[in-house]
Amino acid sequence: MTTLSCFLAVFAMMANHVTVSSKADFEAAFFAERTNDQCDTIFVKSNGTAIGLNNGKNMPNAGKIWIIGVDNEEGKMSGIKHQWNLPINQASDKLSVFFENIVLQGAGGTANSKYYFQTKDSNYHYIDTLKFTNCVFQDYNRALFRVQPAEKLNGLKDAGDINYFGIEGCTFRTGYQINNPMSMFRMDMRVAEMVFRENLFYDLGYVHSLIQFATMSDDAGRVEIDFTFENNIFIGWNNQNSLMMFDQYVGPMSSIKINNNMFLVPNWYDAYNNSFIGDSIAQANPDTLSNPKRNYIASVQFGMVEFMNNVLVGYKGPRENITEDGEGAWLMADTIYLTQEDHGFDWSIFTDAKSDLFNVWKGEKVYTAGVEGAPIGVTSLYTDEKKSVVNVSIAVEGSKSAIVKLNEQSGVSLSNKFITGDEITIEANRKGMLNKFLGWSDGVKDEVRTITLTSDLNLTAKFEEQPYIAVWNLEQLDKNNVKLDAPLAANYAAEEGVYFLKYATHDGTQYIDSTTQAIMTRNNKISNDYITDLRNCLFIHSDSATFADKTPADYIYFEIPSVEAGSYLMFNIGTDNSAYKTTNVDVSLDGTTWETIKTADMYGDYGHWIQVTAEMPASLNGKKAWVRIKGDETSGYYSPAALDASFAAGTAHRTTEYLFVSEIFYVKADFVNAIPSVNVAPADENIYDIFGRRVLDVDNLQPGLYIQAGKKFMIK
Repeated sequence: MTTLSCFLAVFAMMANHVTVSSKADFEAAFFAERTNDQCDTIFVKSNGTAIGLNNGKNMPNAGKIWIIGVDNEEGKMSGIKHQWNLPINQASDKLSVFFENIVLQGAGGTANSKYYFQTKDSNYHYIDTLKFTNCVFQDYNRALFRVQPAEKLNGLKDAGDINYFGIEGCTFRTGYQINNPMSMFRMDMRVAEMVFRENLFYDLGYVHSLIQFATMSDDAGRVEIDFTFENNIFIGWNNQNSLMMFDQYVGPMSSIKINNNMFLVPNWYDAYNNSFIGDSIAQANPDTLSNPKRNYIASVQFGMVEFMNNVLVGYKGPRENITEDGEGAWLMADTIYLTQEDHGFDWSIFTDAKSDLFNVWKGEKVYTAGVEGAPIGVTSLYTDEKKSVVNVSIAVEGSKSAIVKLNEQSGVSLSNKFITGDEITIEANRKGMLNKFLGWSDGVKDEVRTITLTSDLNLTAKFEEQPYIAVWNLEQLDKNNVKLDAPLAANYAAEEGVYFLKYATHDGTQYIDSTTQAIMTRNNKISNDYITDLRNCLFIHSDSATFADKTPADYIYFEIPSVEAGSYLMFNIGTDNSAYKTTNVDVSLDGTTWETIKTADMYGDYGHWIQVTAEMPASLNGKKAWVRIKGDETSGYYSPAALDASFAAGTAHRTTEYLFVSEIFYVKADFVNAIPSVNVAPADENIYDIFGRRVLDVDNLQPGLYIQAGKKFMIK
């Protein structure tokens, strides 16, 4: 057996590959115990969103871990939101973490105590490799990497070592928006090699500095670092004298290479650029933008410095930071300063920097002005043809509930700037069955379109609202486990201010309405594929004592001022925990005495959504009525098979009722009846449920109404 085959055999035994889509799955994989040689790969598949993780956990002590984002079908990157402490380990522990093709999202630019990686304790922390490739850092906070060692008992301030820290092909954007930032990378520990290559920094908010070495006591030893910063574009102004602060914390044999970069102070102001400059300052001091305070690129006391072929706008080159005692001198310096005539830079070389369009034509001087004729800045942003700005606007017509989508944007009226040759995706979103799509203003009938831009584009999506009466689709939810007050107004109603969802609970004597935070909600629930089948839902949560004793269960209900003939109530139910086996739809003429008009049973070995459709009785036509959704206490319990097994084994215990209810639609007869029926559906057409959601598991259709090729059919 060859050396390579031996290695591959050992790797196969030690490697683990897992795909995760939830916090629980990610953390189970990432925080598992490992040996130094164990190699694991975690593929993150979050459908273009970011998985929120628990904050403040220590990174693993050892092992090699790859965290790789998987784009969804629309090309949206997967991501995580995390705040981790560095590992507390020994010098013999070897931890390496590699992030690739993933969004690393913070809590937002106003949370000043947030970070991605940090430690401020007196422990030692050892990392072999920490590398980021083709990642996006966005909505980050006061610092991304923050190490500030506390003093040890022996007086040392020493956090430990990182062998290699690399960031390549990444984007940093939408940063900190308060004027008390810390360094983006506060590296108060020994780093043997640090590399920034081919990165784009823009819309940074307030910047203290990019890199700072500080805090470590002299006795902890100066860092002998091999530092490379090349082919980056940094757009922003920092409030310290230097953008990179090595000062006395790097040793005399350090190598600092800063070549082929663009360091640019923006000549405009907005929420993320020069935000301290308002209209009044700009008007009173017009030179504030054109002549900013010019800070140094780097402050270095020791080492060998190479600073060559960089574009500087609003910045000065590195400074030799000699102390008052005369300490500090570069062992060697190799510098080439380019003039504007040499590199030809002005802001117009970008397609539109203010609109975050940073493409540069290869015919510009900067493309060959780098060391040995190399490009300056991020090479992937250079284009063979000169690009121009394309303005795109799309809007909704004829509906108060429909929206349009433009790539990742959504709303009733959208606009954005792109460049010629960009491919965009636009969508007319009917919000399920709430609307009928009539077509785009240019005559195209496809709801989803992919367009390659050659010139400005202005389109209107035309809709016709369907005959709904009241709809609670809970589209206001943007995260899990939100509590809403009751009564809860319908998201959409034919008549505003009439339909409100209420939550009733039994006080031992009678039912009373709960109000403050009465309606508990969830998302990402039930379905086996809950990333592509994301549903917002509320849940009925009878307390554990009530549920255990099968005493009167909680319910949700709403009043109907006048029942329309043939009207329907439609919704979905399910649970991933415990609920009553049967759910009832009841109606009442007085809100006290109820009659059941529809029942639906939970079934199967795993949780899934069950469609419920109840037609209002003809006896209620024209009358004021109440309708409620409630678990049947006489029906027994239902739980998915795996949970039932845990109950039987005594490793889990049945507590609160968890009856999930999603998409509550009260609609006119025509909402359902206007859809023509079909006996045999074409095999090659997509299938949708009555709410307009595509059904992926077409081989196991559950009972309910479905739509295919514009016609409905029923599974009984």
